Amino acid sequence: MKNSIGQLSQLDKEMIPLAQELDCFESIYSIQGIGDLTAAMIIGELGDISRFKSNKQLNAFVGIDIKRYQSGGTHYRDTINKRGNEKARRLLFFVIMNIIRGQHRYNNHVVDITTN
Repeated sequence: MKNSIGQLSQLDKEMIPLAQELDCFESIYSIQGIGDLTAAMIIGELGDISRFKSNKQLNAFVGIDIKRYQSGGTHYRDTINKRGNEKARRLLFFVIMNIIRGQHRYNNHVVDITTN
């Protein structure tokens, strides 16, 4: 078990320099709450982000596009599709949770815009 954990840790260390060579690394890494390992993992799961022509295609790939249920005049609660890449969806969930936890440490531009 310890050997497996050591191998995973070594793979993490090898993955970061490879991801840093890619153009999209700095853009992802610059987001507050994302470290170098998380940025490398996002790149590993999504691949070349420029292949997505729109945010809707990226959402569908990850499985966070909206699924709507309605029948006649009845509208049910919207949910996410969950048909895409489960690992990427889980990773993005943890990234969002880190961002939410750290909001008090960073300027929240959404609040700044809405309060002015």
